[in-house]
Amino acid sequence: MFISIAMILLRKLNLDKALVNWTLSINAVNLPEEAKKEGKRTHRSLTIDGEAFEFSEGFTELHTKSYEEILAGNGFRLSETRKAVQLAHDIRNYKQ
Repeated sequence: MFISIAMILLRKLNLDKALVNWTLSINAVNLPEEAKKEGKRTHRSLTIDGEAFEFSEGFTELHTKSYEEILAGNGFRLSETRKAVQLAHDIRNYKQ
């Protein structure tokens, strides 16, 4: 399923062991009220079996740390990342 309304992307992914519903928006109007009240511009969360995990904080630092490790020779092998790269490709190139 693919719906694009006012800069919102809603999508369902059927993986081997999970059904994933995700939303992507570049419009701050779609932030949770708590994030808006705190003046945040981003929100990242994940819910697994009804338990929510919010991981907006430190996300930029996580990317920086990952890049530092890659440059230090501690990256991941292609065999370890192939499925993630393929999934990102499929999402980016999805055509309804």
